[in-house]
Amino acid sequence: MATNLRIMWIALLCVSTTAWAVKPSEWVHQTEAELSKGELEQTVVTSRGRVELSRASVKLAELDGEDSIIYDMMRIDADRWLLAVGPEAKLVTFDDGAEEGERVTVVAELEDEQIFSMTRVDDNIMIAVSGGDCRIELRSTEDWSVVHEVELPGVRYVWDVLVVQDRLWVATGTEGQVLVIDDEGQPWKALDTEQDNVLCLGADGQGRVYAGTDGEGLVYRLTPKADMFVAPEIKEDEDADDDADDDEDEDGDENGEEDEEEEAPEFVAAAVTSYVVYDANEPEIGALLVLDDGTVYAGTADADQAKTGRLEAAKSKRDGRPDDEPDEGADDAGEADAVTDDAADGATDTAAADGAATTQPSEADAADGATGGDATADAATGDAADDTVATEDGDAAEDGEPVKVADAGTTPTPEQYEELRGMIKERLVDAREGKVLTVKPTAAKSKPGGSAVKTDRKKPAKRPSSRGKASKGGNAIYQIDPDGFVQQVFRESVMILRIGESDGILYVATGNDGQLYRVDPAQEETAALLDLEAQQIPAMDVDDAGRVVLGTANPGLLITLADSYTGEGTITSPVLDASHVSQWGRLRISAQTPAGTGVTVQTRAGNVGDPDAGSWTEWTEAQAVRPRGPAQPVALPVENDPARFIQYRVTLTSAGAQTPSVLGVALKYQMPNLRPKIASVTAAYAPAKSSKPGSGGPAPKTTLKLKWEAKDGNGDQMRYKLEYRGLDEGDVYILLAEDHKTATYDWDTRTAPDGRYELRVTASDMPDNVPDEVLTTRRLSDPFIIDNTTPDMDRVLVEAGGAPGTVRVSVTVSDDLSEVAELRYQVSGEETWEIVMPTDDMYDSTSERMTFIIDDLSAGTRVVTLRATDALGNSRYVSEAVRVR
Repeated sequence: MATNLRIMWIALLCVSTTAWAVKPSEWVHQTEAELSKGELEQTVVTSRGRVELSRASVKLAELDGEDSIIYDMMRIDADRWLLAVGPEAKLVTFDDGAEEGERVTVVAELEDEQIFSMTRVDDNIMIAVSGGDCRIELRSTEDWSVVHEVELPGVRYVWDVLVVQDRLWVATGTEGQVLVIDDEGQPWKALDTEQDNVLCLGADGQGRVYAGTDGEGLVYRLTPKADMFVAPEIKEDEDADDDADDDEDEDGDENGEEDEEEEAPEFVAAAVTSYVVYDANEPEIGALLVLDDGTVYAGTADADQAKTGRLEAAKSKRDGRPDDEPDEGADDAGEADAVTDDAADGATDTAAADGAATTQPSEADAADGATGGDATADAATGDAADDTVATEDGDAAEDGEPVKVADAGTTPTPEQYEELRGMIKERLVDAREGKVLTVKPTAAKSKPGGSAVKTDRKKPAKRPSSRGKASKGGNAIYQIDPDGFVQQVFRESVMILRIGESDGILYVATGNDGQLYRVDPAQEETAALLDLEAQQIPAMDVDDAGRVVLGTANPGLLITLADSYTGEGTITSPVLDASHVSQWGRLRISAQTPAGTGVTVQTRAGNVGDPDAGSWTEWTEAQAVRPRGPAQPVALPVENDPARFIQYRVTLTSAGAQTPSVLGVALKYQMPNLRPKIASVTAAYAPAKSSKPGSGGPAPKTTLKLKWEAKDGNGDQMRYKLEYRGLDEGDVYILLAEDHKTATYDWDTRTAPDGRYELRVTASDMPDNVPDEVLTTRRLSDPFIIDNTTPDMDRVLVEAGGAPGTVRVSVTVSDDLSEVAELRYQVSGEETWEIVMPTDDMYDSTSERMTFIIDDLSAGTRVVTLRATDALGNSRYVSEAVRVR
């Protein structure tokens, strides 16, 4: 008895054993878009689809009371910073080594003034004060007293200060000037732009200064001459007198005098060559970073483009990585092999760098007068437009295509110059009449000291330009190399407030969502490192060791981003749905684990969609990922029973100095072999060629278009068998096609007898399954007609009518299968075929009776030809001779 029970149990198991599909399915997560769908804890996903640990961050201090903005910061020593705080100007020191409660100290307060920028000079700090009396203060770091002061008469805002080769350079507004201070403390005019504000400065190793503006988004390069502080000779001529008279007339002052308060600051022009190296499509350059070799990173800060959310979707394709030095460090942090068995799809688009290039005209081609005030004064009338690097169609550098320089034919007309001169003058007069510009903490300068704080002034009118296309949206960082080639290395829906650099890596402080980005231009890789509570990050300090300290606004926080990584972080996949209970294959993971780092993997599974709402398994024991070679995928078993849903969790660990990287995860699963499904089967005749009245009639419809919708739940390839049967022939099917590969078939119905039929389609998953596990399904079409026979015409009568010149015709048209479509007639000697309506005025059956009179015929013998056509285009002709009276 026991033996019989055991045999029955074994037989039952054999009957209920699941037939698994031969072809497994697979989830692959190896792009930014795929990996970003997971839950990230202390990890980030880069634009190249690399999961890394987050950098450790610590809140050092929070400002008290109404102090909500840190405009700028300057390192005093290893543990101390000086902060320029607002909105009411204060100088605050922060001592990281002091006791709690004694770390923040207010050392100076400036009533009704603002400080947007500072720079270091030996053991002193130079402070740029904006407000009623703009000035530069040199303060001692010992007691913060004012050691020296430089007044800037007529200047309303100082956005940036910079010391280059012992010379102080000052970016100002709202006259859009760059000033340079001589040894006597006197300001000289180095650049006078047609824009309202010069917002940020930078310098290269040759002592050349770079300036970014608002209004047109220009980047200037200023090259000082050896005799920079030699005043030019003033030449008097009649043209100058005429211009002065014109200005007096425009102002309506019959005495030719202007209010002294309305005059722009008149500084002597220094001997400086100015040159536009880039003209961005965005209207404002908010941050500059200039390297010693002359490479410039220009960040734009168009407030209208700073919107919540990402500018574009995360990258959904892997597109390789640059290899500028293939012979060096070939195995260092190499991009992983694809985690799937097949190579990943290639792509040409990039996220971190759109990689466009443009060239600048040679500096020798610049206007001879482009020195000091003379050159920039000409710019106010549009003469500087020729210096601007622009594309022929107005595109900024992007999309990886070389861009041509605009030709001289795009120079604005004299009428445009006059119009622009008037608009500029109106804006300057408004500013000088005391219309105070309220400063808002929405932009800031770039290293080594600058500011780009947005004002509520009127948006300046655009000067005539060869640029014709608008920005692609968001704000960008443009890399301008020493040869003048430009490429975009970053674009996102943020304002770029600061750019810092350490070991070739850019750190980008932004608003208005308070995000810090890391950009690697060489590897074309971008990652969001922090998403802060604060709305803006106007201040940032990056040291040579890679330590980043941030000053934020709204609220005012001081935050450090350590040079080490968090000790542990995870990425947990979304719930993966196999659609049916499935068995799990191996999980393949591609990772890099430098010394002191590690990666482990866990999985859990269940049969309800929400892990928290049902009885899922616990996380499996962590399995270590130990690559056998650089970025070589590792296959690990999944220790979960068959289920419908599954998740994986990858844990990254580090001792702090380095981070592991996960470059892709793939998990194979095998569902039961599912029967194919046919959702629909249709049979419809292809439209016949249309015919015009008077032609030979429509062509018969002889091609029946067979179409079906079939799907296999396993994704298996399918083969189809087509059969048909007459509705009056019982269950006898005739083979039409076998082993057919596509879901359509054109049937020439002339190969079958007329009749009413239905089609049967059989779908099989035979190509991807062993013979014993092949599954099929069938579906029938609705009935259809095959009719290749012309209609009949009976009881035809063609006779002379009762009236002269008329003929009376009557006929019955019938068809065994198809409805009668039309009857037309033609009289000999005429070309047209005239249509006739049935006696009931409607073609709606297989038999129609027609009676009609043909009139206006000349006397004599005529031939009347009748053409009857059925619904499938089959036509029959009957001709009768008749004598017309």
